[in-house]
Amino acid sequence: MHQSALNAYFWLLGSFAAIGAFGPLLRKASGPLGDKSIKVDVPEGLLLDEQGESVRTAEAAPSDILALVLSMAIATAEVSSNHTNFTLNNLLACLIATVRACGQSFPRGPCPNILFTQLIIIMQSCINTIRMFPKAFF
Repeated sequence: MHQSALNAYFWLLGSFAAIGAFGPLLRKASGPLGDKSIKVDVPEGLLLDEQGESVRTAEAAPSDILALVLSMAIATAEVSSNHTNFTLNNLLACLIATVRACGQSFPRGPCPNILFTQLIIIMQSCINTIRMFPKAFF
């Protein structure tokens, strides 16, 4: 029971961290699909803006849906591997630390130069994975 609760916690945490990283990146990279064109009415008090005021209409871009699916897929793959896929584990740990260090999350976007740092850590994770399992790759 405890492992299931921990897996659910890490899945949710990883999903939110990945959305915070991929959302703004995909918005910029997807051109017109990054424009907020989807509007959904929400009950009062469900969403708050940065001043604490109630938001009645949620806005999203089509690229946000891709970011959501991608984030959930990565978090699901990491949990499904029972946290043994070091590349995915390190990627999500990096994204979680980035969101925590910046004090930012979706939809504000990443800190300056943070995507470069994330890419370096992802590449290092891949290199470490290949070094640990050379027979699986060669």
